[in-house]
Amino acid sequence: MELKNKAYSSHKKREIVNSFDIKKSIVFNNFENRIDYVPSLINRLKCVPQVIPLEIKGKRRNRHDHLKNMIRINELIGLKFFSTINIEFFSYIKRGIEFHDIGHPPFGHAGERELNAILKRINLSFYNSSHSERILTHHITKSNNYFLNMYNTNPFKGKLFFVKKNEHENNGLITVMIDFIDDLENCFGDLCDLWNIFENIKSKQLFGAIAPNNCSIEDNIVDICIDYISNITSTTSYFDFICAIKEDQNSIHSRLKLIRKEIGDIVRDHSLLVEFDENGQDIVKGLFEKTNNLLLTMDIPKRKAIIDTVDIIASSYL
Repeated sequence: MELKNKAYSSHKKREIVNSFDIKKSIVFNNFENRIDYVPSLINRLKCVPQVIPLEIKGKRRNRHDHLKNMIRINELIGLKFFSTINIEFFSYIKRGIEFHDIGHPPFGHAGERELNAILKRINLSFYNSSHSERILTHHITKSNNYFLNMYNTNPFKGKLFFVKKNEHENNGLITVMIDFIDDLENCFGDLCDLWNIFENIKSKQLFGAIAPNNCSIEDNIVDICIDYISNITSTTSYFDFICAIKEDQNSIHSRLKLIRKEIGDIVRDHSLLVEFDENGQDIVKGLFEKTNNLLLTMDIPKRKAIIDTVDIIASSYL
């Protein structure tokens, strides 16, 4: 089923850029501690797409739905292995899940690519995961003429296990678990979305190749993910389960990564999704130019204005 609606008209793109109010960015909220910003940053993910653009109506997830599904999958895994679970270890996974996507800019990966291209001009880079870390830990001192409130607050002091440099912690098992749940939900969620919106035959074929026999592509995504786990491993120990993921027993994780690559091919071959993606990049480019020009009129040094502009856009509602 191919949808006929176009992604954005030139007028619509200009309208989005012209109506953008930088003061609505979460970086300007006035909380005392960095952790207090997290609920707003998580709620903002309702405005960030997953694989299907928000403008396409129907049964499909946004980035906030993805996060909620991951949290629920983690909870059900905890119930499944409750008698053998380490509560502190489990809580680190929950926190990593909650934090790992808060750095996503408007238009998701399209926004990420555009902001990365912008920061490359000054030999920096922008990636969603590293920006999630920056949001939580970066600190600046108030300047005389301008500052971003969020970065002037007390940074988060705990460990961020979704950040790759922490893989040595706990033998890397916390990061392994977060990555697995992320890929698990992305894999089945994206396949279900592509089927629900476009009735894409390839997505249904991929689903059939990896899902348990008792599952339908129209079932609840969380239920499918839990059935996948039950179908592929018979272990009753939480620690053994995570070790099975790390060691990729029965290709429990690698098969998900392979399917995700094929999902990427489906998306890149779909003209409407490509058009939405390109237009999202154009809008983020327009938002940057508008906001950066405003900051430059405030006599902010050019390099700092670029960095501040990216921070403002990346934590904005659209």
